[in-house]
Amino acid sequence: MEPWVQNFGFLVYRLSYSETDEEWAAKKERIIQEVEKGWEGVVDAESVGRKAVLRWIDGRKVEIEEGDLEAARKHFNSATIPDSPNHIPRGLTTRTALAVTPASLKSFDSGSKMTTHSNTKKLPGDFCPFIHAIGSQC
Repeated sequence: MEPWVQNFGFLVYRLSYSETDEEWAAKKERIIQEVEKGWEGVVDAESVGRKAVLRWIDGRKVEIEEGDLEAARKHFNSATIPDSPNHIPRGLTTRTALAVTPASLKSFDSGSKMTTHSNTKKLPGDFCPFIHAIGSQC
């Protein structure tokens, strides 16, 4: 990574609101740990990983209903406009944001088995934790 890069990363919307502050803090920490696992095996990961940033936005504070990915996308798109009051901080991507919904948060629970069809064959890796990617309008 070029030395002039101070930081890079993503906005992450919290769109799950039923947790207490303590529960949310623990689950958020688990998400961060899982994201950090993505640096394993990357050359120079220590110096690059220190520059990686997840900037969290509580959807309640920007009036986004629980789980509403489309509203988060609209908020994110408004943040990509220069001089907007909620402009994305320098270094963070303006192309993609991340979102944690009740469903994605549940995927981080140990032993969680989310399925859509009872007759679907389950394969190794089917129950990996996930968060949503929200693309901006280009």
